[in-house]
Amino acid sequence: MNPSWDLVLMIFFMVSLLYGLLLRERVVVTLLGAYAAVLITEHWGEAIYKLLSQGPLSGSQENLSIFTVQLVLLVAILLVVSLKGGILIHPASVGRGLIAHLVMALYGLLAAALIASAVIGFLPPATQEILLESSNLARFISSHTTWWLILPIILMLVLNLKGIEE
Repeated sequence: MNPSWDLVLMIFFMVSLLYGLLLRERVVVTLLGAYAAVLITEHWGEAIYKLLSQGPLSGSQENLSIFTVQLVLLVAILLVVSLKGGILIHPASVGRGLIAHLVMALYGLLAAALIASAVIGFLPPATQEILLESSNLARFISSHTTWWLILPIILMLVLNLKGIEE
């Protein structure tokens, strides 16, 4: 167990949990943004990297890597969707009470798992292998990527956002 990576991931999950509890109306938007960001980054990250590395500024891009491009693209899309997407969900639509707070916290954790899984997947294979060997939490997150993609949808269907959450 490598305390530094496990600690970073645990702090990321704690911040996401607090985000889910404190900014209830934003957490579902962030989760949807994470889906969009992961899909766009996986499909366009390499193409954008090639464009940047072969473009007129390619000489000044010596330290540019696919991972860097994918990470910046993921963060940019998440920020745009999270900051500008708040109008999609009215605060009253997420319900009130303890169950609604717990559901929003769970959405926050699932969003964090999806984002962390995507970032781990963007790492070069050698770096990814080192990380997964040294961090139990990173290994768990990476090995359950499919669940991070489908659990929020299952949760939404099971809870029926307007029924049980209220």
